[in-house]
Amino acid sequence: PHPGPLLEAARRAGADADCCVYVGDDARDVQAGRAAGMATLAAAWGYLGQGEPIQAWGADAVLPEPAALLHWLGLP
Repeated sequence: PHPGPLLEAARRAGADADCCVYVGDDARDVQAGRAAGMATLAAAWGYLGQGEPIQAWGADAVLPEPAALLHWLGLP
């Protein structure tokens, strides 16, 4: 997966890629986020695809539900 779209999104948001977090529901999302230099979180809901278990994708964390993102970010 090419990191170009993620880097462009960060640029448009005025953020450095290394300050961004990319949340995805497929191993390709984790690969693209890593290639862009972003932290990566795997969403254990949604598409998920087929193949390796989500824990094998190499994300920084696996989020069991959407609200877990707030906890990961340190927000109430």
